[in-house]
Amino acid sequence: MESNAYFSWSISKERQRHEWMRLRRSIVSIRLAFLVGGHLAYFAFCGVAHALGRFEQYGHSLWVGFWSMALIGIALLLLEMLYARMCPQTLPRFVIRKTGVTQYGDDGPSAHFDWARARVLQIENDRERPEFRSLVLSAPRKSRWLRRAGRVEIPLPSPDDPAAGVDEVHVVEALRHAIEECGLTWRPCADGAVVLTKAA
Repeated sequence: MESNAYFSWSISKERQRHEWMRLRRSIVSIRLAFLVGGHLAYFAFCGVAHALGRFEQYGHSLWVGFWSMALIGIALLLLEMLYARMCPQTLPRFVIRKTGVTQYGDDGPSAHFDWARARVLQIENDRERPEFRSLVLSAPRKSRWLRRAGRVEIPLPSPDDPAAGVDEVHVVEALRHAIEECGLTWRPCADGAVVLTKAA
């Protein structure tokens, strides 16, 4: 392990596949929302134009919208099928440092999540697989939607994975050391999260 790292872990192949497919479903839902919402807005615009007598070929534009929706839907389906088969072969590795959590991929560091940006920490169970738990980093925003959109989920080592040899207790202990060294302290909240604040 690096000299400036407090703790390092990798996740199992099964967990990686689960996270990959969960991200895929999230991408699919967002793309479908844009697809359907964009076409509904287009049809509404055409309807208003037709009602005002400014769009005489409204029937033709309905067919254009239908074929547009069909072609874009087929293209999205093909892209998602391709995406599902592109799961990385290298298991990601996570390292807790004084400044935050760094994720490593095939070519070295791929992301760094700094304590300065993520001041709320929480451990959550996965909705589909409760045995999979994640460290959730988010900013203390008032809006629940903004907190949800800006949060980062870091997979924790699974306690039933014999290859890992570690569990989330090691992660929490390393977090405590890193946060103290960074000059921060954590304050527990009612929902089980902790908020990072400057040490007195």
